[in-house]
Amino acid sequence: MGMSALRRTPPPPAVGAVDRVVTAIDGVSTAAGWLAGWLIVPMTFAMVYEVVARYAFHAPTKWTYEVGYMTYGAQFMLASAYTLLKGGHIRTDVFYERWSAKTRATIDAICYLLFFFPRPAVHPVRGGGRGVVRLGDRRADGAEDRERAVADVPVQGGHSDDRGPPAAPGPLRADPVRAGNPGTRPVSHEVLGFVLLAVFFVAIFAGFPIAFTLMFLSLAFGYLALGDMVFYLVVFQTIGLMKEEVLAAVPLFIFMGYLLEEGGLMERLFHALRLLLGPVPGSLYVAVLVTATIFGIAAGTVGATVAVVGIMAAPAMVRAGYSPRLSAGAITAGGSLGILIPPSVMLVVMGPMMGVSVIDLYAASFGPGFLLAGIFIVWTVVRCLVDPRLGPPLPPAERAIPLRALGAELTLGMVPHALLTAVTLGPILAGMATPTEAAGVGVVGTLIMAALYRTLSWKQIKTSVIQTAQQSSMMLFLAVASNIFGAIFARLGSASLLTDILVGLPLPPTGTLLVVMLLIFLLGWPFEWPTLVFVFVPLFQPTIMALEFDPLWFAVLIAVNFQTTFLSPPVATAAYYLKAVAPDWTLTDIHWGMVEFMGLQLIGLLLVMLFPGIALWFPHWLYGK
Repeated sequence: MGMSALRRTPPPPAVGAVDRVVTAIDGVSTAAGWLAGWLIVPMTFAMVYEVVARYAFHAPTKWTYEVGYMTYGAQFMLASAYTLLKGGHIRTDVFYERWSAKTRATIDAICYLLFFFPRPAVHPVRGGGRGVVRLGDRRADGAEDRERAVADVPVQGGHSDDRGPPAAPGPLRADPVRAGNPGTRPVSHEVLGFVLLAVFFVAIFAGFPIAFTLMFLSLAFGYLALGDMVFYLVVFQTIGLMKEEVLAAVPLFIFMGYLLEEGGLMERLFHALRLLLGPVPGSLYVAVLVTATIFGIAAGTVGATVAVVGIMAAPAMVRAGYSPRLSAGAITAGGSLGILIPPSVMLVVMGPMMGVSVIDLYAASFGPGFLLAGIFIVWTVVRCLVDPRLGPPLPPAERAIPLRALGAELTLGMVPHALLTAVTLGPILAGMATPTEAAGVGVVGTLIMAALYRTLSWKQIKTSVIQTAQQSSMMLFLAVASNIFGAIFARLGSASLLTDILVGLPLPPTGTLLVVMLLIFLLGWPFEWPTLVFVFVPLFQPTIMALEFDPLWFAVLIAVNFQTTFLSPPVATAAYYLKAVAPDWTLTDIHWGMVEFMGLQLIGLLLVMLFPGIALWFPHWLYGK
């Protein structure tokens, strides 16, 4: 019988040539991802070296900045395939997750093909119309022609010093690319730009990753309208963005956040606050919100804060009989503060994209961030006073601890976060260090703190390294793709047309601002903040500049508005961060709790709109602006 069973055992499936090729490609992508991850080490070293050389030896350098932006550029390129392999690129999952595995695999296969989309494939798209000479045209043989072509290519991304202000609204002009032969253009470029935007919406709701969709559609529509010049435009836009030194702070702050998450430096702080606030109704809500605010200042990320606070607080809230909805809302809302309160990764990205100083943006975000934290705390306490069943005080037996021991626990919990805040935010606000330099020092400080507290293992460091590479590559790839998309959209004249439409609305300037805020809020339901920052903000910014609003105040309004994206279903990434660590709570309860706090966020946004001083008083006081 044993021999019979052995004979019936099917042979192992043969490994075909395709499988071997796929395995080899995956192996190369994984190796490149790990190599990209460890590039964070020379980047950190370069930034710390610059700080030490400048202040200890009065010998500032230039090579450290070159190492910084070249390293983050290499990290972004090397880790792109690995991020694609791990499904790390952002996509809108509204329909994608509801489709069959076969349909999802088909979409992914198309995406992989588009990732390697060759330039010759778009050549048949363009007709044979002849316009004025442009860069890339084979007729541009003379030096004069080449200079004129280069001068006509706009630079949309990078530092604000590298580009002029957006054109003021005015009469639309024909694009010079086809001016020599208007009859070859079957549809106006402005309309073609909005067709591009419509096709983009259809593609991303179908489930295609946003970055690849932007890249492919920009090339296709750009070639249709602009010809070969679109490829040179892509090169110029990419180089301009990669030269933006402040973006090198993005992977460093992300790495710092992951180290704090893996190192467990927040557990002691939460435990101490829980005991200290025990007699207060809703004490766990308050402890969660205070801990999340402090950790958000140190980490600057949402995912890490929500996950760590959820791990610590959710079991205690369940044992204490707290409301699941209010508990989930407090954890996710508190965690989302990390994206608004410096040193926020989002603010580092928004600064260059909106032409606003990151330092000024940091200073202006403190007021709204602490305002929202205060609103959340007051709301939870008032609700518990009205209905004590939502959050009863901690029983005396559970908070019976000597006062000296409580003070020691609170001090040991606060010290790491206070020191990290001092070494990162302090030099930035004082003008002593750039955000990139401060982020490098913050990484070293986090490693030292974790080593002293013995909370970080080698395995956790490796996990932080590869997660940083994946997250950074996703963000920077999206930045490059959206920069190209924005440049082509503007080149087609569609951005000017959109500005004319919004400015021409029969509304006062404040009414137009409310319309823009409403559109951004609605876009936050299906999209995450990187998509909003890189794709949609550049479309609305010329309108705001035409209305002569304070750009710093507008940037803060945008940041507060973006915070709602973490609490707005169906994407609501904070819900899934929490669900992963609190499986006993249903997504329905989590979503309802988040909607409650999203209403509080909108109240905070309205207050910042009505009283601009909430955002502007600190930078005015700090820098005398």
